[in-house]
Amino acid sequence: MLRSQIPFNQVKIFFTSWFICTLFCTALFAQKNNKIIFPSSKNKIIVIAHRGDHTIAPENSLLAIQNAINDGADYVEIDLRTTKDNQLVLMHDASVDRMTNGFGKVATFTYDSIRALKLYNKSVNHSDTLQVPNFEEVLQLCKHKINIYLDFKEANVQEAYAAIQKAHMEDQMVVYINTPNQFVDWRKWAPKMPLILSLNSKVNDSLAMAQYLSRTRKIMFKS
Repeated sequence: MLRSQIPFNQVKIFFTSWFICTLFCTALFAQKNNKIIFPSSKNKIIVIAHRGDHTIAPENSLLAIQNAINDGADYVEIDLRTTKDNQLVLMHDASVDRMTNGFGKVATFTYDSIRALKLYNKSVNHSDTLQVPNFEEVLQLCKHKINIYLDFKEANVQEAYAAIQKAHMEDQMVVYINTPNQFVDWRKWAPKMPLILSLNSKVNDSLAMAQYLSRTRKIMFKS
């Protein structure tokens, strides 16, 4: 008689979901106990400009970020990636196809070659005059003006945090992490950095949220 077996994919999904949930709870617990402090905000309801105010500028451009500053937003959300020669630049997609006059993966461009491209957005002005920003430029623009919600797409944590420290902007930053390894690396190099993780995809209404928080509290504070 053959033993029934759970398909490998189901086992993989279970352990992946369990790990992500545990990671989320651990992050919340660590931030609570280590008294990690989020940046101060001007507004009672926190306002975040997603990829900058790109209604009149290409997303993730310096102009879109300046627009968000002018609008009085509390945070500007930006997306960080790394070029072939390990330079930190802003780009939401893995490729430059949608947002520039070039084609190819960000990771295949050298810094000089990606800076030679022009940001493109057919629905806004200035779309043929702006460069892909580097992280240092963004930090300089935002310092003392607006907090940064850093969507950490694909980059080196140590190098990114070194740039943040050099700009003395640790207190203006929160980081959205996309993989378990990013969590490990950020906690290694920047133990006090506020980290944000996505909720379980099944949390799609207020009841599911209440149930999720109830389970989370039990896991977090179980003796």
